[in-house]
Amino acid sequence: MEIILNGGSLVWLRRDLRLEDNNAISKAISLNTKFILCFVFDKKILNPLLSEPLAVRDTNNFIIDNRISFIYYSLKELDKKLKKIGSGLIVKYGFSTKVIPELARKLQVENV
Repeated sequence: MEIILNGGSLVWLRRDLRLEDNNAISKAISLNTKFILCFVFDKKILNPLLSEPLAVRDTNNFIIDNRISFIYYSLKELDKKLKKIGSGLIVKYGFSTKVIPELARKLQVENV
């Protein structure tokens, strides 16, 4: 399913993954237009973890990092809540400085 907002807002979630009492979401709602939420697992933050010499790895050689696991499961819960109200969450992996502008163009949003 292709999403085009033709205006509206892309709400980029970074640290605050709450639906309630979230300033970015409140601002998007106040604009009284369509909006969609997104989160970017940023390579700028994650790539250094791959080279940590003391990083704990699982049997598949993946880094085990409780911070990333917490974010991942929080995003899954957030997506479930959004789907219950007919919405959803876009999750991307890459450099946010590239991903966000590309996504904004693709969705044709006015505000990020």
